[in-house]
Amino acid sequence: YVDCAEELVKQVNEMGIEIDAVVCASGSGTTHAGLVAGLKALGNTIPVYGICVRRDRTAHMERVFNKSLTVAEMIGFDNIIDEDDIRLTDVTLAPGYGRLNDEVSEAIELAAKKEGLLVDPVYTGKALAGLIYLIRAKQFSTEQNVIFIHTGGTPALFGYPELVE
Repeated sequence: YVDCAEELVKQVNEMGIEIDAVVCASGSGTTHAGLVAGLKALGNTIPVYGICVRRDRTAHMERVFNKSLTVAEMIGFDNIIDEDDIRLTDVTLAPGYGRLNDEVSEAIELAAKKEGLLVDPVYTGKALAGLIYLIRAKQFSTEQNVIFIHTGGTPALFGYPELVE
């Protein structure tokens, strides 16, 4: 995801678009850490919001911070990550990993019906539900450009027959 950050910055620069935030699922923390380290290594200040899908925010914060430090060190950049660079929310985590809630079901249905975009209930669906929550909570305005990272997982939809009727 360091390469993803580099590609993202290159593309938005070529298009003349300013990005205000990136939102991704944060399970193991590796995607989140790669994006944070990659953007920081490029001198970019775009905040990355991780939506917790596996553990609560408190339990996940140190994990993502440490992984971000490790990734930054691996690519030759020491001391570029601060704890403030790690943004996490667990508002769509309950009732737990891989388990549906109303917000996730709504996000899955909304993405499919409005955009033809399939998101799974384990990672990307929870992340999209988190993004929707952040928008409704006025974390982002309608004038801002937010990149949503779809990390895959579509086949997981078939493990939830209630969603693919």
